Amino acid sequence: MDCSSLTRNQTTLSIYNYIYRNLQMLHHNLMAHLKRTGRDEQWIWYMAGRGYAESETIGKYRVDYDDDGNVNRILIVRPTDRPCLAIAIGKGEDKTASMDAIEFHPTCTIDGKMKRGDGTRDMIQFGLDIAKKNGATQVSITDNSHVVCENGEKIDLAAMYFLKYGMTWYEKYFGFKPTERHRKAYEQAKEMRKKYLDTETLKTLPCSYFTDDFIDDLFDHIKLKVFYRIEWMKQL
Repeated sequence: MDCSSLTRNQTTLSIYNYIYRNLQMLHHNLMAHLKRTGRDEQWIWYMAGRGYAESETIGKYRVDYDDDGNVNRILIVRPTDRPCLAIAIGKGEDKTASMDAIEFHPTCTIDGKMKRGDGTRDMIQFGLDIAKKNGATQVSITDNSHVVCENGEKIDLAAMYFLKYGMTWYEKYFGFKPTERHRKAYEQAKEMRKKYLDTETLKTLPCSYFTDDFIDDLFDHIKLKVFYRIEWMKQL
């Protein structure tokens, strides 16, 4: 092991932690100032690196808006101001919205009781609806979704779901499809999955079985190495 490299990494991590703590303190002070001056509907979202953002409550979600002149950002945020879901819509002719930072937490809803599964699906559907309301005609995602198994291990949800059921989670519940560039390879991999893999056994395997090595071996077998580079699109 390269000890000097380890030391550098530890030093860098300490610097990041120091900056993070100070930003959190600054964030808290600014939020307190806004409340004291009666501007409860304006918030700071440091992760966006921007200034004040308009905020409103829609149903069970707190929604922040941030417009930097080029991109309109829409965020569903937790009380800690960490985003549960982020949408970006450009100001040009292309009205494709990108959806990112999709993360489950009970406090993604105002009551702090959002449920895993159904709650996450409701939040994503809300995001799609609000993107359409704000002018988007289609939404793109890069599916980096994960799920925590019973043993606490974090597993790639998109890959596991595809291997078990022949489609991704976003494909099943929201109708996302690969963009034209990867559509042919993806459809061919679907056929090879049915032809060469024991799909009935795959359906019965527990979540924790789908380690990165296990997934990579199966993807090699059905020639789907492009899986992690696929961009997914949904028409609104």
